[in-house]
Amino acid sequence: MVFDRDYLLRSLAERQRECSDDELRVLDRVLAGIEQGREQYGPLDLASNPRDWVREGRAELRDYLFYFAAHEVAADHFERERRTAEFRRAIVESLDELREVEPEVSVPLALPRGASTQELAVCACSHPITMHTEQLGCLAGSCVCMEKP
Repeated sequence: MVFDRDYLLRSLAERQRECSDDELRVLDRVLAGIEQGREQYGPLDLASNPRDWVREGRAELRDYLFYFAAHEVAADHFERERRTAEFRRAIVESLDELREVEPEVSVPLALPRGASTQELAVCACSHPITMHTEQLGCLAGSCVCMEKP
């Protein structure tokens, strides 16, 4: 089989002109991977390359599945944290609104099991926290105070 490099270069250039912007970005990403491989392993020469492409492809696929699953788990974790922070902000807003209407109302805080009211602290923004949950910040989620009062 005769290989015509100039023909292939012209054909690729013509076909790229038909690509959408997103398709061009994908092609650019693929070419960046080829360039990285060339820098790491040298130019690809299929005739003299003894690599086991199927075995390497399986390993790459396993790696991809691992990274994708790790991404999903991390995204779930951060989404849970975001929802928790939103819930805490809503609680504080509700308490603030209640105190505006009924300033004398005392709202008991739920303490972690085994915690005493002596462990209560107040963030710089005056929202209640406990020493047990101090690493999460105040209930409002807007305070950056992480120091013990």
